[in-house]
Amino acid sequence: MRDSSIALNPTTSGIKSSSFLDNVFIIFSLFFFALPQTTMGASINQIVVNCAMLSITLLFTFPIISTMVRVIFTDKILLVFICYCFMSLLWSAVPIITLIFLLKIITATLFAYYIVLKYNAEVFFKYIIIFLMISAVLSFVLGILFPQYFIHQGINHTGEWKGIFGHKNALGTICAIGIFTTEIWFLTKKTNKVIAGLYFGLFSVLLFLSSSRTAIVVSLICLVIPIIYRVYKNLYNIHRSLFVSFIFFGTIGTAGTIYIVTSNLDFLFSLLDRTPTLTGRTEIWAVVREFIYERMWFGYGGGGFWYSSYALDVWNILNYPGLSSSHSGILDFLLDFGVIGLVIISVHYFFVLIRAVKLSFLKGGITIWFLVFVLFILINNYSDSRFLNTTSIFWVLYVCSSVFTKKQLGTSPQHNFTPL
Repeated sequence: MRDSSIALNPTTSGIKSSSFLDNVFIIFSLFFFALPQTTMGASINQIVVNCAMLSITLLFTFPIISTMVRVIFTDKILLVFICYCFMSLLWSAVPIITLIFLLKIITATLFAYYIVLKYNAEVFFKYIIIFLMISAVLSFVLGILFPQYFIHQGINHTGEWKGIFGHKNALGTICAIGIFTTEIWFLTKKTNKVIAGLYFGLFSVLLFLSSSRTAIVVSLICLVIPIIYRVYKNLYNIHRSLFVSFIFFGTIGTAGTIYIVTSNLDFLFSLLDRTPTLTGRTEIWAVVREFIYERMWFGYGGGGFWYSSYALDVWNILNYPGLSSSHSGILDFLLDFGVIGLVIISVHYFFVLIRAVKLSFLKGGITIWFLVFVLFILINNYSDSRFLNTTSIFWVLYVCSSVFTKKQLGTSPQHNFTPL
C-alpha cells in the first residue's frame, strides 16, 4: 500500500493532475462553505460574495463541463430535487430569499461535482482531513488569543467556545465530523497514527469546550459505528449465515436499546444537564408544526419561512425574537419544501445509504467514511438543523458522498484500501 501521508496525490482517472492552484481552490472553498459569514443570512454582501464564488467555481469547472453534465444526469433523483428547489420559487413566501438560497445551493453543488470528477475517494478524504485539521488549530489558537471573538460573550452561552464557526453548536458539529474522521484515519492508515491521535484529542477538547450536548451525543454514536461495522464485516467474511443471524439479533438489540433509552429519558437528560424539552426545542417544534400544516405539501420555498412574516408570528408565540431555525433539520426541510420535497430527498437518501453500505463492505478502508457521514446527517438533524438550513458544507459533503459512492461502485477497484 502507498504511504498514507497527507500529501495530495493525483487521481489516475485520466483527468489532469492536481496543481497548486487546484489545492488552494479546494481548501479555500471548503472553508468558504463552512463559515457562516459566507453562506448564512440574506443581504447584498451575501449575494456579492456568493456570485463571486459561483464565478470562481465556474472558471474551474469549465474545462470539464461536458463530463460534469453527463455525471449530473446519472444521479437523476438528486437532479429532480434540485429542479424542485428551483420550482419552489413559484410559491416562495419570500422569492428574493429563495433566489439567494438557490445561488448558494447551485454553487455548492457545482463544487461538489468538481471534487468528484477531479479526484478519487482517497484524495477527497485527504482534503477533508486537511480542512478539519486547519479548522481545529485555528479554532483553538484563536480562542486562546482572541476569546472576545471566538468564545461566546454576554448572556447566552457565556464562556462556551464557538471557534471560527460563529456558534457553539456549529463548532460542535464540525468537531463531531472531525472525531469520526480522525478515528477512521487512525484505523485505516499504517502511518500518521500519532498525528491522527493528537487531532482526535484536539477535536474532543474543542467539543467539550463548545458544550454542545447534541454534538457530544452524536459524536459518541458515530464513534461506535466503525466498530460495529468492523464486527459485521469480519462476520460477513467468516460466515454469511452467521452474519445474517447477527443482523437479526442486532436489530432486536437495537430496538431494545431504543426502548430502554426512551423509557429513561429524564435520567439521561439529567446526566447531560438538560431537560426532556431539549433546551426548549420541543416547544419550538410544537409551534413550527402548526405552520408546516398550513403549507404541508410544498412548503414556503427554499429558505423562505424564516425571513417571512410567518417567522414573526413564531417569535411572538414563543417570545423568542430572532429565532432563525426550528433546531430540527427535518422540520426546517418541511418548512422549505413540504412533504413532496421531503419524499424526494428521502428516496435519494435511501439509495445513497444503500450504496454507502455496499461500498464499505466491498472496498473497506476510508470508504467507511461515506457510510458514517450519511448516518451522521440523519442522526444530527434530529435536534439540530445542519443540512440545508445552515452553512453549505453539509450539502457539499452529502453530494460528494452521493456521487462518490455511485462512481466507486460503478468502477473496478483502483486502490488497495486497508480493510477497516
